Amino acid sequence: RLIRYNLSAETKIDDIIAKYVSDQKSFIGLIVQNGPYVDAYVNGKIILFDEINLAPANVLQCIQLSLDNGFLSVETNGRCLLKYEKNPNFALVATQNPNKGAFAGKRQDLGPEFLSRFQKRYFPDILKDEMQEIALGIAKNLGYLKSDDKDEKKKRQLLKDIVNLHYEWAKETNSQTDIQCFTIREIESVIQCLSNGELPYEVIMTIYGGRFRQARKE
Repeated sequence: RLIRYNLSAETKIDDIIAKYVSDQKSFIGLIVQNGPYVDAYVNGKIILFDEINLAPANVLQCIQLSLDNGFLSVETNGRCLLKYEKNPNFALVATQNPNKGAFAGKRQDLGPEFLSRFQKRYFPDILKDEMQEIALGIAKNLGYLKSDDKDEKKKRQLLKDIVNLHYEWAKETNSQTDIQCFTIREIESVIQCLSNGELPYEVIMTIYGGRFRQARKE
């Protein structure tokens, strides 16, 4: 299964590897609790590190060493306390936003030495037809669109209108130059609200219009 973990500048190695937590049943009142990275690493799961270029350098170094060495170790005062072998089914997926636009100067550029451990995939601007297919897939996964639904045709048209609005609004507000603005997340949020019975107009105004300050919103 997939484990998702959001990295940030405050992330510590203990957060993803292992740390001591209180346990009244333990003789010393403490036990070692494995983090999400160890869980995936040892048990052969997939871990997705979101915003990996926000992580501190020592966290990135720890990840890199574990990929190169094939094991993870927990140490104190230079002594190895615990050692974890890498499961052959383990996989690491990492995502990041570019260091530009609204995020310029707020995230680091990862070097080739670290990135060489990955197969890189870039996601350019998504074409409207592709977004239509994505919206249909999201709608099916969220249960908004069902084959036996008598309103299926109307819902499909509504999804198409929402995607068209997404692109028109982005173009009108010049938001395509700001990666913080309109993405697939907005499409998914709209469909999620619709599947919960919310009204389309209110949903659009909340998710899209709510992004702007009052003068711009009007």
